[in-house]
Amino acid sequence: MSKKTSAIILVSFVVICGLFLFSLKKSDLAPMSTDISNKAGLERIESVLLGDVTIHVDVAQTEKEKEQGLSGIEVLPQNEGKLFIFDVPDTYGIWMKEMRFPIDIIWIDSSFSIVSIKTKALPESYPAVFMPEKPAQYVLEVNAGFAKQHMLEVGSKVIFK
Repeated sequence: MSKKTSAIILVSFVVICGLFLFSLKKSDLAPMSTDISNKAGLERIESVLLGDVTIHVDVAQTEKEKEQGLSGIEVLPQNEGKLFIFDVPDTYGIWMKEMRFPIDIIWIDSSFSIVSIKTKALPESYPAVFMPEKPAQYVLEVNAGFAKQHMLEVGSKVIFK
């Protein structure tokens, strides 16, 4: 094979590889932001141990689910909650838009320690936005009074199961 033929084959190969890589979407190359197994070390989170009680959680995985949270829900059964998982720690704000009952909001950092708690966030507080005192990677919404009843405080450890 001549040098000219080899060069043409090499250039063609590089162009084809470049076109293939260019055709991929960024989302094809990056991990999905809803992959909770990478964030929590678990394939599927079903419950959270807080103090002396385990609660069943519904995980808000999509951006739409995170925006909605518990809005529009009539009642949250005892020992249940909504868990929000974010890609990176930050001061994620929570509002009470279209909420029908008060809640406690618990912000948890990447080492699974509670960094902030807002007790008894009322539906009529909207449009106020509640913010944590420190960056958090997870937010848990539970019925109002839960944090006090189970003696949760900043620094308490949380276990995802």
